[in-house]
Amino acid sequence: MRLAYDVGRGGSLSHWLCSDIGRKDVEAPSESFYAPINMGEAYVQIVYPVRRHFLEGHHLERVGRYSGPYSSIYFPFEDTKVNFSTAIKTPTYIWAGLRSTIEVPADGEYPFRISTCGGFRLWVDGENAETFAPYDRNIPHSKDFTLKLAKGEHTFDVYMDELAERDVFFYIEFLYMGDDPIVQSVDADGDAGRIKRAESFLMGLSMTCTTYCFGGIHAEFDSSMLEDDETLVVEDAASHALSFSVHKGMKELKLAEGFDEPRMAKATFSIAVGGVRIERRILFNTAPRHVMEIPRHDSLEERKAEALRFASEHGDGLVHQAMAIMRIKGSIDARARECIERSLLQIERKEDCADFVLAPLLWSMMKNAELYPADLYQRAKDAVLSFRYWIDEKGNDAMWYFSENHAFLFHSSQYLAGILFPDETFSVSGRKGSEQRAIGKSRLFTWFRNFSLYRYAEWNSATYFPVDLIGLFSLYEAAEDEDIRAKAEEALDYTFRIIRDNTFHGIMTSSFGRAYENTVKAKELNEPSFLSYIAFNEGHATAGNRASCLFSLSSYAPKIRREEIKEGEIAITTEVQGMEPVWTYSAMTSDYALSCAEAFKPFRHGHQQHVMDCTLGREASFFINHPGERAYSGENRPAYWAGNGTVPLTIQYRGLLMMIFSTSPDEAVDYIHAYFPTWAFDEWSIEGRFLTARSGNGYLGAYFSSTPVLTEWGMNRKREIIADGRKVLAVVRCSTKAESGSYEDFRKRFMEMEISYDLETDSASAKDFSYGLLEIGRDKEPLLNSKPYDWRVSEGYSRTIEAE
Repeated sequence: MRLAYDVGRGGSLSHWLCSDIGRKDVEAPSESFYAPINMGEAYVQIVYPVRRHFLEGHHLERVGRYSGPYSSIYFPFEDTKVNFSTAIKTPTYIWAGLRSTIEVPADGEYPFRISTCGGFRLWVDGENAETFAPYDRNIPHSKDFTLKLAKGEHTFDVYMDELAERDVFFYIEFLYMGDDPIVQSVDADGDAGRIKRAESFLMGLSMTCTTYCFGGIHAEFDSSMLEDDETLVVEDAASHALSFSVHKGMKELKLAEGFDEPRMAKATFSIAVGGVRIERRILFNTAPRHVMEIPRHDSLEERKAEALRFASEHGDGLVHQAMAIMRIKGSIDARARECIERSLLQIERKEDCADFVLAPLLWSMMKNAELYPADLYQRAKDAVLSFRYWIDEKGNDAMWYFSENHAFLFHSSQYLAGILFPDETFSVSGRKGSEQRAIGKSRLFTWFRNFSLYRYAEWNSATYFPVDLIGLFSLYEAAEDEDIRAKAEEALDYTFRIIRDNTFHGIMTSSFGRAYENTVKAKELNEPSFLSYIAFNEGHATAGNRASCLFSLSSYAPKIRREEIKEGEIAITTEVQGMEPVWTYSAMTSDYALSCAEAFKPFRHGHQQHVMDCTLGREASFFINHPGERAYSGENRPAYWAGNGTVPLTIQYRGLLMMIFSTSPDEAVDYIHAYFPTWAFDEWSIEGRFLTARSGNGYLGAYFSSTPVLTEWGMNRKREIIADGRKVLAVVRCSTKAESGSYEDFRKRFMEMEISYDLETDSASAKDFSYGLLEIGRDKEPLLNSKPYDWRVSEGYSRTIEAE
């Protein structure tokens, strides 16, 4: 049967017959090259030799038209792209063939726009019609073109391809720009009506919450559009599948009775109609409190021992977990060996992020060589001697060298490998180990010098702090030079102070210089919670525990102690980090934490920077951003929840925060939204332009210049508030019972605040019930009660605890 969709002006051609995704390893001559380290938090484009060689030999115009077979139909749901973006750890050529039928109402010229990062080739009725191949890694480009089409149906065949290097944006966005509606259709082996109803059903499906802490796992949905009973198949990342019968009138399904592993999960929900399988991927999390709430102990050594026990049972299956097992059992058992071998495979294949496991492997080989069976030690030695430690050594891999965390781990590994094998020849560089040690040490000193001057470029990142800590702990324990150990200790002290200052009831809540969807929506699963438990006895265990495991194996002890914020007090912390100075600001009480990156790159296109964050009660989360793409859980950077398409102007004073969004017309999404998981709040309401909520004794008020609407249908049901418009002001006010009295008193006072916003000048003001008048704007110095408001401090860091 024919599955047809109307497409109007600006609409997307996004339903296609689709081939399997083709993959082929890419080999290139081994070369050295040069590019500078990225000292900022934004994306940088670096052309690796493997891409240059690939493009020299690859000519899209020589690719023949794909004519089948087609294994599936692509269903875009909310997205406008045909999107196969993913992550592949070694250089890989990927491609796909697409086919659909386009029906036009009359003879004429029909305008289209194609956007892609890779290659696109179009045939119409078997004839070559358009080729577009920017091949600019992860940077999309667009091209407008016109097709002369006769009235009736035309077959469109598309070939799309790209070279995958680590994370790869592999998509096309094929938009129709004409005035007269057209029809896109695909041949479907199944009843078209049932297929569309199943597609709508899956579009409306959601998990009942973002993170499950106890009980079962449930999905909810709108089954009103179903006419027939359907079989819903739910498959996890390990391809374990369950089937459920769904019929009209049902509203919810229990997918699992319980769970015992903390994890960030991906589930694929699918319905088969005839030969067509409609599938939708949904992210959720499990954080079983009975597993993650491990016993508290007064002594650091007892907490380290507790953490090692947890890591040995709930690790990520790599060398870190093996090291925990080795400490506990005093040997390399079968499970520990499997963890080491999995890590060695990453190193041998020179996979992206192999540096994350190499440094601790070297520490393990240096300190516990006697535990290694001879064959395993020899394999590890061979992997170490044949690894590529920097881009001045020849290679053809796609490992990422150019962020501060990767650079640091490569330098740490080069230094430690040189210590371990001083007289051996390293095959890639041709150097002796003693030379590698000297070069690695020099590079480490350069890294530490920059760190002492600028601190972290990817400030406060709950994702990447643990990665930096892998190298810091490895050096602290295994370095033979006291000056390197001293530098590592200094950086450890700084990092744990950052964790302490930004931890609220065991959860790190702050703005982040690099974030992903789960980093901001499931903060309780971020590893700083585990690090905080070990260091300060405040937090819980997490499945991500590489740095936590190494912390527990080390002799390092933080010099600072946890600071208790009592009821009625507020801690104000300001900090500057990065070569392009980023000023972070945090206001924390016993009942809320509100933070931001002050005036960070306003009105510019963003990447993965999370510029404001709020947590109330104990773990009720709230934040506002401008979506960087349409897909609710896509792979873009910025994504729907992580980062901002256009960065807002954000200014905070104590518990008051203002955000002006002036979104570029080039951005895909013309609204802002807030993450607001309604189930996490004790009470809440939306009245006109005001949202108010309470969790425990923490109060939240949020004003939007465009009327906020709670999403009631689909994947973001009951967890998203949308405010339409490319120009929107958001004002956030956090308070407590100690400051404002009852929740009703707070609501009344917040909703009576005088708030103004001038769209023409992008300027705004808010007259707070306690703080007075805060005025901000584009190219405007912030004013607090008519006086310049400057959050910056001359020392670069300030922390005070005072009366709220």
